[in-house]
Amino acid sequence: MDGVDGLAYHKNFARRVDVIKESLVGLVQGLKSEGKSIAANMAAGKGRTLTNYAAIGLDLIDSLVDRNTHIQSKYMPRKHLPIYSPLMILENMRDYVLLFSCNFTDEILRQQEAYTVLRGRFIRPIPSPRVILPQERGFPSSGSRSCPFLDEICVTHHEQSHGGLVRAIGGM
Repeated sequence: MDGVDGLAYHKNFARRVDVIKESLVGLVQGLKSEGKSIAANMAAGKGRTLTNYAAIGLDLIDSLVDRNTHIQSKYMPRKHLPIYSPLMILENMRDYVLLFSCNFTDEILRQQEAYTVLRGRFIRPIPSPRVILPQERGFPSSGSRSCPFLDEICVTHHEQSHGGLVRAIGGM
């Protein structure tokens, strides 16, 4: 039997990784060709590995967001992608957010509920690249206002500049 220490296992693993890479790049390129904007939710090691291996750069990702305040306003090594606060996703309302931290998907979706209610979509790259639909995560249907600060965000977004939006959700 050929286990994890056998050559066949590693060849199969390499093929599966290539399929994920090709599928992800194809999905993101297709969305970009439709004029969609895409941010990525950063995960330090995972994000760097995926962007470097799949050659994902500023041509495909508009920006990165991360809750870690120590890396905001800096750039991802090698790819030089700018890193912003997650508030940027709402400020500039990206069409999609690519999740590099697949093991924290549920937590990130809860943190970004306002983005989802405002019709934002997430891309999960692993185990198979795909767009996560709101109903898959139990999010409210359109028109629902389950976020306590969503009404304030919507009013601020329509009536004020980006600075007003940041003030409206700054306590998030």
